[in-house]
Amino acid sequence: MSILYNPPIPALDAVVPVPEVVQVPITPDSVPFNSVQNMVDPMDLAPFGYVEEEYFVSGKANVYSMGPSRQDNTYVKAADCPYTNRILVRKPANPAAFSGTVLVEISNSAFFMDNAEAGWGAMYPYLMNRGDAWVGLTFRDTPIRSCKRFNPERYAPLSIPNPVPPEKRGVTGRAYHITVDPDCEIGLCFDYMSQVAALCRSGKAGSPFEGYQVKFLYGTGASAGDLTTYAGFVHNHAKQPDGRPVFDGFQIYMTGAPANLNNEEVNPVVPDPRTIIDPVVPTFRVLTMGDILGKGSHPDWGLMQRKEDSDSPVYRIYEMAGAALGIRAVQSVMMNREDAEKVGARWVDKHPKLPYHAYASQYVIRACFDALKKYCESGILPPASRLLETEGEYPDADFVLDEDGNGKGGVRSHFVDVPIATYGWDGKLVPFSKEKLRDRYHTHAEYVKQVAENVDLHVKERLLLPEDAVEILEYALRFNIDDDELMDRITGKTAEGTYGM
Repeated sequence: MSILYNPPIPALDAVVPVPEVVQVPITPDSVPFNSVQNMVDPMDLAPFGYVEEEYFVSGKANVYSMGPSRQDNTYVKAADCPYTNRILVRKPANPAAFSGTVLVEISNSAFFMDNAEAGWGAMYPYLMNRGDAWVGLTFRDTPIRSCKRFNPERYAPLSIPNPVPPEKRGVTGRAYHITVDPDCEIGLCFDYMSQVAALCRSGKAGSPFEGYQVKFLYGTGASAGDLTTYAGFVHNHAKQPDGRPVFDGFQIYMTGAPANLNNEEVNPVVPDPRTIIDPVVPTFRVLTMGDILGKGSHPDWGLMQRKEDSDSPVYRIYEMAGAALGIRAVQSVMMNREDAEKVGARWVDKHPKLPYHAYASQYVIRACFDALKKYCESGILPPASRLLETEGEYPDADFVLDEDGNGKGGVRSHFVDVPIATYGWDGKLVPFSKEKLRDRYHTHAEYVKQVAENVDLHVKERLLLPEDAVEILEYALRFNIDDDELMDRITGKTAEGTYGM
């Protein structure tokens, strides 16, 4: 039975309890929601030596609330509230092949289903090449409802019930224009994340990592502010038995400002100082141009969340010149359209195939995560923050653009340093004409040479991984500006479009 506090009491540091866990069998007739089997492009993990498993996690969680200022503590609104949620696990089948690293991802819920964008979607080749494991969290009420619609019998136990009796509830808040079900309590998901971390580290019988030696645990997500909320307001109190935090580091992709901590709160927005968080473990923000100026669907003003680099703990902001919202390369790992429509989820299929010119955010995401790991595991300092050039003041700030219309500053890449297109903050893509390409580069050989020099520079800066540099060079070799037919096909008016979300 939950204990209600009125007014709330300050949260205290505490050892995170290990929740109960039950593995849910995967059969031909019953597969997990967003399984590798029902993605847009189904994936067979066996050739990589990986397996997929699903577990139900049950425990008792606190519901928290924010204090009125940045310096205030987090408060406990309700304690010991029961919940049952699920996790999806992809890991090496053989514990001997496990690296010791687990990446826990808060799935994106903007489409009312689990979308693993910043973790599995952007990094699955990186993870499987290194023996890292991935754990996907179902977060908030909308994906839980979608799970139940997908398979009512399989997901009947899932529940994040509101512990406050209806007659004592306040007005239900909103975050990112999404209404919360008043009979659910989204606040339970934050302690659930801490308890999943404790479960992963425990090696408990029947748990996902029984027989595996977990050494490092990281959190990530393109989670509409939920990871920012967790890292800034909840994780600072979540401890291992030895007093260390339950996570070793975080990488937050897109958005950035905190979400609401419970049903009755509204997410803080600029100029509220609570949008700036102070994590207790190394934390990277990897942001797109669509996150910076409060335009479009991300009104969080990443520009206003900037702060100085810190080396203890490390805090870095990497803003990508040329990148718009989303990671179009993850389209193939989203739930297939038939299943998405079955559960009433939103389906976005503007460009099912990544346009040749489109900015590939996954390269920067992988490099930054690799730098985060190297710092946490070996003490190697990551690159300094890379911020986009802007002019003017809030709310009238704007990007400084080069002669091609691409952003200056930020994390550079061959997309904007050796450009073949103009990239808008809103995802608008305008390829250069073949005449402009030939006037700039003259020959295919010269274009490839400039790309090679550019990726070599970014590899040395540790903002591009060597294996991704090879992939970029392979693309450049195929982009033959001497070939009229090819250039007409991929630089004509039909190549223009929007490649972001």
